[in-house]
Amino acid sequence: MVSKEAVPFLELNDAKNGFVLNLKELEKILLADDVKDTAVAIISVAGAYRQGKSFLLNFILRYLESVVSFVLFYLYLKFY
Repeated sequence: MVSKEAVPFLELNDAKNGFVLNLKELEKILLADDVKDTAVAIISVAGAYRQGKSFLLNFILRYLESVVSFVLFYLYLKFY
């Protein structure tokens, strides 16, 4: 079973003023038995402090955990 904790597979590269993808961690997540046959969306939010990143991620998480989301996802899979 995969942990429900955040895993930093995309890290800030200060030297090049960009990001570095940690493929080893990403593969570990996506190839786990629990999720390897599941559609996955990766959401990354970056920006200065106090600009609403946590709010946005919490908002998305609450939406995805809602019953409405589950029903819509079920109907999407059933009819598409």
